[in-house]
Amino acid sequence: MLKNALIGFHIMLILTLIFITAIIKKVVSPIGKLANAARGISEGNYNTPIDLTDDDNEVGALANAFSTMAKGIKERDEGLRAEIERSHTYLEVAGSIFLVLNSSGKVLLINKKGCEILGYGYAEVIGRSWIDVFIPERDRAEIKKTFSAIITGEIAPYENYENRILAKNGDERIIAWQNAVLKDASGAIYTTVSSGSDITEKRRAEEAERLNAERISRQQKAIIRLAARAATIIEDLPGALRYITKTAADTLESEHVCVWIFSESRKQLKCANHFEKSSNTHSEGYSFDIDKAAGYISAIESERAVAAEDAQNDPLTAELNDVFLKPRGIISLLSAPIRIAGKLRGVATFAHSSRKKTWFADEISFSAVVADQLAQAFIEDERAKKEAELKKLSMVIEHSVNIVFITDSAGVIEYTNPVFETVTGYASGEAIGKNASILASDEVSKDEYRDMWQLLKDGNTWRGIFKNKKKDGSFYWCNTVITPIKDDFGVVTKFLSVQEDITEKRVSEEKIRLLEDYDTVTGLFNREHFMKEMNNCLSETQKLGLHGVLMVIDLDHFQYLNDTYGHAYGDQTLKHVAGVIDDAVNEISAKLSLKIKGFTGRLCSDEFAVFLPDIGMSTALANAEGIRSKIASFSSAQHSEHLTASIGIALMPEHGIVTSELFSKADAATFRAKELGRNRIKLFSAEDKDLENMHIRLNQKERILKALEEDRFIPWFQPILDIKKNIVTHYEALARMRSEDGSILLPGAFIDTAERFGLVGAIDKIIINKTMVR
Repeated sequence: MLKNALIGFHIMLILTLIFITAIIKKVVSPIGKLANAARGISEGNYNTPIDLTDDDNEVGALANAFSTMAKGIKERDEGLRAEIERSHTYLEVAGSIFLVLNSSGKVLLINKKGCEILGYGYAEVIGRSWIDVFIPERDRAEIKKTFSAIITGEIAPYENYENRILAKNGDERIIAWQNAVLKDASGAIYTTVSSGSDITEKRRAEEAERLNAERISRQQKAIIRLAARAATIIEDLPGALRYITKTAADTLESEHVCVWIFSESRKQLKCANHFEKSSNTHSEGYSFDIDKAAGYISAIESERAVAAEDAQNDPLTAELNDVFLKPRGIISLLSAPIRIAGKLRGVATFAHSSRKKTWFADEISFSAVVADQLAQAFIEDERAKKEAELKKLSMVIEHSVNIVFITDSAGVIEYTNPVFETVTGYASGEAIGKNASILASDEVSKDEYRDMWQLLKDGNTWRGIFKNKKKDGSFYWCNTVITPIKDDFGVVTKFLSVQEDITEKRVSEEKIRLLEDYDTVTGLFNREHFMKEMNNCLSETQKLGLHGVLMVIDLDHFQYLNDTYGHAYGDQTLKHVAGVIDDAVNEISAKLSLKIKGFTGRLCSDEFAVFLPDIGMSTALANAEGIRSKIASFSSAQHSEHLTASIGIALMPEHGIVTSELFSKADAATFRAKELGRNRIKLFSAEDKDLENMHIRLNQKERILKALEEDRFIPWFQPILDIKKNIVTHYEALARMRSEDGSILLPGAFIDTAERFGLVGAIDKIIINKTMVR
């Protein structure tokens, strides 16, 4: 029995071993192979073989599924890798910065453009703290705070954001960013992704334009204040000088403004008022002999203003070193002559002592206006003194400076003083016996006259301003006081009328109003008002869905004509050109029945602008050509030169929808028209964006100005041979410029730029003077 039990046990053991072997062969071994294959796939080896051939059982089916999955993963992985490679390529050639930061602000990724702007290599940027390394110190705290709030989700990321970044060389650049964030499965932000454009030059240009506009606006407001004060307030001379010098210092941001007046002997210049901005104090009294500054005085005599950036070394102002400049540490000086009745009476000086100052043309013009205001103050002071003397010497109405006349109770004139005749044109014999209504203008209503007479007949004094009519039919304004004269019984028997002629004051007020918006030479909109009108017009044009065109018209060689024939001829020419342009614009507006009329402005000395709404490109080009042709047909009866113009054209909305954009494009087109030979029109095109030549010419201009300042223009004499007599009869003086390294430059290297910027006259003057000396 035991034997049978042992036999049974062995049989069961053998069967168990056979079963286990089968399990291992059919299940465990294939599963092991599948595990090895899965390990290979997870490591990126999508070609790992799965050596199973039995497709009929579940393990075989699982193996086939593994193979299909590996193939799919491989294909997607290869596509993903290709897409990543393309993305990297795009980032490397992109014109914008691409930046990725982790949640602690360290750089995970930056493209080639970003490295170029920063001036660092890729390895120098990756892994470093963006804020601590690449943000200027003064901005770090604020940006850290903002970045932390974005990462923690306290605030949403700014889609558009601007900030400064710090380059390796210490330069700061302004970047306009577009930002986004990446979140993990839990919603936590772990990465920021930003794309940025370098807008440094754009912002600098905008800032320069803003400062320029602010400076000019400040000057215009100051001119209006000065003119208004001069027109309305009669005060003592010291008070007027204090007000004018302080206003000028505030406007020009000058540290010193000084008013110098010639002594009676004209051997000295005496300081009538010196305003020092830093201490806000006025002083006076010191003087210097003009024989120590004869060259400076001569320059002031002949120039509208003398501007010196480096006054202590400038030939025209260095004579003032010992008497004025060095004792007060003055570096830059602007001087404007004070003339009264065409005679030089003194000098107004505007000085900087903390830094070198480049004087802009508008500041030079403003200094001349201040000098004119100072002249007016001295004139007013002299006039006031004379009036005071007259009042002391005469106590009778006969010598009144006002219009004085007396009427009876019915308004019939009984007496007039000499001023009455002077202003009204009626002699005393003509006016006496006639009613005062001979002075009435149709612009004063009958109701106003009735109310006035009723008030007077009631015994009350009447005060008011009248617009009266002179004998010749012209008008004059007068500030009038009419006082009833009563007899011993209190009955009104006569009326005394005292009138102050304020016609000039009213004209001045009108001029002040016009000065705000209109150019004084041409009567067109000035630059500031043109810009304002254009902004309004662009807004209205866009609302109506209209097109528009901006033309910038630059007169060719106008500076040469102005210097050659004088400012009077230049002003006459500008008035004519302004009339031609304005008439053309009005004609175009009427002919095309524009919904919004076009308008014209004078931007600067020889530059005009036209804006025409509601016209397209072909019409714009045709009308621009018409304007150019009309300008070119202008000729003077006194001079043979013909005037031409270069016209740049920008279209709205094709080239921009805001004023600055359109002017930028039109200016570029105008510049290109001049480069192409002048006397033509030019529509802005993409190629005009390349203004490298403009910068080159500006650099050439600076070299010419420096050569003029350092007296490096010299004449070369070319002999002219008489072939018949075989003798040199005369010489031709040719202009040459000595470069800073001593080499001689021919006219081809500088004459075109000199002509473009109006410097030929200065060069000619030097060559002529040196030729005559030799």
